[in-house]
Amino acid sequence: MIPINRRRFASLVAGASATMALPVPVSTAAGPGFFKTLSERAKRAAALPYREPPVTPAGFLKDLTPEEFAQIRFKPEQALWRDSVGYEVWFLKPGVYANELIAINELNGADARPVDYDPNAFTLASLTNDGEPVDAGGFNGFKVLYPLHPDHHWKDELIVFRGASYFRFLGREQWYGLSARGLAIDSGGDKPEEFPLFREFWLQRPDAPEGPLTIYAMLDSESVCGAYRFDIQPGDDTEILVTASLHPRKPIERLGLAPLTSMFIRDRDTVGYEDVGAIHDSDGLAMQTGHGEWIWRPLVKRKWPAHAGFQDNNPRGFGLFQRNRRADDYATPDFNYHRRPGYWVEPIGDWGEGQVELVEFQNGDVNFDNIVAFWKPAEPVQPGIPLDVSYRLTATRSVPGWASGGHVTGERVDTVDSDSQFPYLDVRIDFQGSRLFEPVGIKQKIEVVFESGDGDVEAAAVHVDDDNRRVRVTARIRNVPAPSTELRAYLKRGDDVLTETWSYLWIA
Repeated sequence: MIPINRRRFASLVAGASATMALPVPVSTAAGPGFFKTLSERAKRAAALPYREPPVTPAGFLKDLTPEEFAQIRFKPEQALWRDSVGYEVWFLKPGVYANELIAINELNGADARPVDYDPNAFTLASLTNDGEPVDAGGFNGFKVLYPLHPDHHWKDELIVFRGASYFRFLGREQWYGLSARGLAIDSGGDKPEEFPLFREFWLQRPDAPEGPLTIYAMLDSESVCGAYRFDIQPGDDTEILVTASLHPRKPIERLGLAPLTSMFIRDRDTVGYEDVGAIHDSDGLAMQTGHGEWIWRPLVKRKWPAHAGFQDNNPRGFGLFQRNRRADDYATPDFNYHRRPGYWVEPIGDWGEGQVELVEFQNGDVNFDNIVAFWKPAEPVQPGIPLDVSYRLTATRSVPGWASGGHVTGERVDTVDSDSQFPYLDVRIDFQGSRLFEPVGIKQKIEVVFESGDGDVEAAAVHVDDDNRRVRVTARIRNVPAPSTELRAYLKRGDDVLTETWSYLWIA
């Protein structure tokens, strides 16, 4: 597998770009059929040879560190829709790890116009360029501000698009952490990953300050060209309805739909790190399968890349989440790890057969994403056959489905006799949830279903902790053949499943 080599853009607040990227023009008339027009443009462009995007000519910007780049400031008075009491748009320069130049347009009713790049709309703060030109030549992205907290005297960052097809968005009382992408190609595969780029955007001026915001985008890469529509509704849990029409240029075996990327270095229970705290933007993958099963897969600090696929048919949802909301459990509480949202993907329509894929890379740097999750269709996509997909993407601080039953709050898997040919595992899993303690008087009848892909499950037991309103499962797995095995566990009472399924990949 190939490690992710995209730098995270968590605190890069800056610049902009504007160059027509694709050889096929689009009508300047906006209206109800605009997305269809973009889709037709993508179809025609996919039949033409791929062209590399232009990049900024300013070497000064390319050589900045992320911390230096963050000193570049956009002048608020230059914002698009500055006169609006609702949304406004700030533009971003290229630089550091995102140097492609993109085009940005404004849609106002039936009229469309390009947003012109103005180098005077930015300040360099204390940066010095030693006489090198700093004119970026265009934009690399933008961010949208909105009053998520109406009682404040400022607008909050709502969503930012910058670099490849990456974007991040927030709900009320949330803090930037993980990212979403328009598309993933060959992520976690045997060959270098391909990073499609949103080469052009159209920003629809909202009809009302409190209404939804619509953004259109054109995605392009060596393998595919596609049209995207984002309908964004801000709120406590901001929701985005994503509509995409994809037109492959070549066969794509590892196509990742609705991809999410995050950072995980260690959890609070990682052996050897109990006293220094957790560092992660997400601590697990949540899924609801097509037949209704809820699954929780905790993220783990890996010594080498790990890959898992959860086969399904018409999944109901999946997402990366930050379950631990206790600020004191983190190494640096002032970094607001406990406020970082999860992103929940809810497919719309028939997604058919495929699998939710999770790729975990080794990582020791908070500036790099090392977790990827996406939906991979069972069949490779083929040129000339369009793929239309829609899904709802929600930024939320609570995993959907918690209210329906018990959920995992922590686990520990310790390897015993790790030098032997067949080590054994000591496992501890904690569950919480109101259904585990209702109705009162029969909680002793809770049972655990514990499965191991390889090895023998011994002494699986349930321990009810009334004081902490917690049910702990302990088990020992013997005769585990290295190098790995899959573990699963859930609680039930009779035929009634009480909790989600805990899923864990042990690697020697």
